[in-house]
Amino acid sequence: MNRYKTDVVALRKLMIERGFMTNIALAQAAGTDRKTIGKVLNGTARPSAELMDKLAMALQMDSATAGAIFFTVDLRNT
Repeated sequence: MNRYKTDVVALRKLMIERGFMTNIALAQAAGTDRKTIGKVLNGTARPSAELMDKLAMALQMDSATAGAIFFTVDLRNT
């Protein structure tokens, strides 16, 4: 089991703060499929390292923010 999860609430908040109002807009900016973004934002899929990098760039995240969002400790699996 994976000890980490994506903080989808923080990810959605940052998405809106950066002006991305739809999954499609974020997917286009990140250069990925909207269905993949949807799965990540719904918490049903963990992003790959490549997707994390694309999202971090599209959302202009610094490394601390990206780490906090993509590597939140999943207390259910500790």
